[in-house]
Amino acid sequence: MPAQAQLFSSNKTIPTENKATLTCELRITGENDELERVYQAFGSPVHQGGGEEPLVAIVLHDITAQKVEEQSRTEFISMVSHELRNPLNSLNGFIKVVLKGQAGALTPLQHEFLGIADGQVELLKGLIAELLEFNRLEAGRLVLDPQWNDLSLLVAGTATRLHLQAQQNGLTLINEADGNLPDCIFDSERIGQVLTNLIENAIKATPPGGSITVRSELHDSEVWLRICDTGVGIPATQLKDIFNPFYTTKSPGQGTGLGLSVVHSLVRRYHGDIRVCSTPNVGTTFTIELPCGCDAAEAAAV
Repeated sequence: MPAQAQLFSSNKTIPTENKATLTCELRITGENDELERVYQAFGSPVHQGGGEEPLVAIVLHDITAQKVEEQSRTEFISMVSHELRNPLNSLNGFIKVVLKGQAGALTPLQHEFLGIADGQVELLKGLIAELLEFNRLEAGRLVLDPQWNDLSLLVAGTATRLHLQAQQNGLTLINEADGNLPDCIFDSERIGQVLTNLIENAIKATPPGGSITVRSELHDSEVWLRICDTGVGIPATQLKDIFNPFYTTKSPGQGTGLGLSVVHSLVRRYHGDIRVCSTPNVGTTFTIELPCGCDAAEAAAV
């Protein structure tokens, strides 16, 4: 059967040091574009004597079975998530109708219990949305819409929107970010999602009476946004794992363990980075590093 090779590059350069690096995925397809074999290509320089230019050794690793398994998992998660959404939306709608008194008067106790049920349904809807978002990222189906945007305005708007939520939890949310940050190229919905996720996590992890502060710094061609809380903190042994999918700490309000993984993936899509430092019982600081100016334009074009 005639075969066709397709090359999907993930790192176009080979490093000069003696470290193997993933350079691409190579897919060999048949006549009907059915997946035949998928290989990961690893490259490593091989230095020669006499000052000659180093050669490059390429190693192919067959990952066909892994890709088939990933595709099956992605399709299953997508199907289950969508099937769960429909009854949840109906349930959510009926509860809200009853809470508004449109099905008759409620006693205070009935209103309280239905309010709790409504909150739990909203929580489930959020978890399903998180799962779908992660699934789209993993499958490479998430389409970004990068535009020149006002980062200061986005930070201020997000902080204002979440101010009441923080207040209801007995917390103070403070926006100390510079109001004149340089414009950057990014998808405002997705970067807004990153900020929202990190601030909401800080709200969940901070006991009443504490505070959450958003700060900004300019570093050469990058803007750094810091979300600092006075919460329970994260043990040092867990910090290296918190961006892994489905990993959860023992902090309050843990969900699927996908939120930080989605945040990490979205930031990296813009050639940015995210770091965390934390001290148990003192607080946690997440730092988002985003390129701005020309660097932002180059990142958005990838």
